Amino acid sequence: MAFKPIEPKRDEFRRYLESCGTIEALTKVFSKLLDEEIEPEEPLEFIKQNLGGSLLQAHKIEYLNSELKDARKEVGELKNILDMKKAQFKKNKLK
Repeated sequence: MAFKPIEPKRDEFRRYLESCGTIEALTKVFSKLLDEEIEPEEPLEFIKQNLGGSLLQAHKIEYLNSELKDARKEVGELKNILDMKKAQFKKNKLK
């Protein structure tokens, strides 16, 4: 039996899938499916739900990072307002 080399286009596509985490995500879902005590009646639905969870998690992380950035900006603005109010209070107290 002769060794058949991997086609360059296929290898490039495989590396692309690995670099964006697709292979890892699929492997985790298939491992989870394998670890199920009772095989799901609809394995495709199981895969969709569990793979979708990874996508939802990524969106949730992105959303939370955005919220954190906004909150930090607001805290900075509030600190500036507080500093101005303190300065005004000191100025009025000295009068």
